[in-house]
Amino acid sequence: MQKVPAGLRMMMPNTDLNDKKEPKKISVLNRKRIKWIVITLILVAVIFLISKYLFFIGLVLIINLLFYLLTRRLSSIVGIEITTISTVLIGAAFGPIAGVLVGISCRLIEAFASHRFFSLPLTIPLYAIIGYAAGSFGGSDIAMLGVAISVVYSVISGILTFMVLGGRASRTILFCIVNIFFNVIFFVKIAPVIFSIIT
Repeated sequence: MQKVPAGLRMMMPNTDLNDKKEPKKISVLNRKRIKWIVITLILVAVIFLISKYLFFIGLVLIINLLFYLLTRRLSSIVGIEITTISTVLIGAAFGPIAGVLVGISCRLIEAFASHRFFSLPLTIPLYAIIGYAAGSFGGSDIAMLGVAISVVYSVISGILTFMVLGGRASRTILFCIVNIFFNVIFFVKIAPVIFSIIT
């Protein structure tokens, strides 16, 4: 049998079956993920079509859950929280009952995510009042309503934290200042846009 010269051998196409690249296949795991993503999107679309009320309340609760899981202890130290914002927006958009339910739910989500339960007896009633007040004055300008409620809540919760729960004065004052500043910026700059979308 005649041997093929080395030079010709290099020029010949490689017919080795092992070198053939198999087409990429979608794994079973990826197919399952795609299926669940599609199902989730369909359910979200159905909920939105059936009730915009339920859709936005559910969305707000999910956003709160993700926010507090990501920030955990940071929000309680720095003074940045979205429970007040969520309560005011939903209460003003969908009425006092929705405001109360979202206020209490978001405060519970925050507590379970950060494992801080000691202030619940004080803050749960306050958020219920915030939700009811926001719903009762829903026809007002959302920026002014949000700023007013945020300032009143921060001052009252700061006083109660210091007097009833024994919080340090310096830390409580810092928390209130940051909280008021953050919420005021949000309600003046961002809240009107969001409010126009959900209503």
